[in-house]
Amino acid sequence: DRGGTLRLDNIKMNTKAGQAIVNNEAYNNVSSSLYVKDCELTVGDSTTSGNSIKQAIYNVGSTVEISGNTTIESYSSIRAPVYGKNGSITIRSGKIIAHKTLAIDGTDNGNSTPSTTIITIGDDSDAIDKEKPVIVSETSYAVAANVGISVYDGTLIGKQGALKGSTTITSFPSGAIEMTTPWTTDYNNTYHWLYYDTSGGP
Repeated sequence: DRGGTLRLDNIKMNTKAGQAIVNNEAYNNVSSSLYVKDCELTVGDSTTSGNSIKQAIYNVGSTVEISGNTTIESYSSIRAPVYGKNGSITIRSGKIIAHKTLAIDGTDNGNSTPSTTIITIGDDSDAIDKEKPVIVSETSYAVAANVGISVYDGTLIGKQGALKGSTTITSFPSGAIEMTTPWTTDYNNTYHWLYYDTSGGP
């Protein structure tokens, strides 16, 4: 999608080689918009070489919104399943699972000019839902960004950490407490958790 609007609704897609499932790029300085709802996007599988595949969504200077019961899963060892270079990425609900990389990467470190991708997780307009979205990296960090991210709902889970390096959260629910205690047994205490709650406990 270049310079337009693309809506993916209730579809299942898989790639086992090559580039992204969806490229969402600005064209002639016109931003594109990508909406993904109730979809299942899978990059590779447990038998695929991680070096032969890249990301599920590649966002360049445009807007991505992921919602509903969407699941994005990647076995790539090259790039995060959701990869951004400038623009904005909003994850309202669903699940993103990276088996070999970051889960969401907004840094685009291969570019001489650092990416300023704006990442928003959840929605600040209602009560906190720590169970949606869930962002998981089984080997690395859940999120990396060069600018502050917003986390209102959901949980970030990473083997090495929830946030990579200098990644910071600059906006979160008013009065909420940052929590690091697992609330499910899906990922045990060897993982790093981060979510917000008003109750002070899992």
